Amino acid sequence: MYLILCDTNGRRWEGLLFAASEDRMRVVVRGRTDTAELTRRQGQWTWDNGAPVEVESVLAGRPPAQLPAVQSYRKAS
Repeated sequence: MYLILCDTNGRRWEGLLFAASEDRMRVVVRGRTDTAELTRRQGQWTWDNGAPVEVESVLAGRPPAQLPAVQSYRKAS
């Protein structure tokens, strides 16, 4: 599955779900050299360093070709 993750700074990350359970996800994230492990604690997903992250979008299958790169996108203030 294709994911778009959003951190607390509004930065979005593209990723592919590698493995998942109820409270853990292993994700291959564009721009990172290693996989990331997301953990859900008290209903909040966090990066492997403990920083909060939101699972913004989940798409089954391959990402559509027309999707723009979102790694450097920031939300408007």
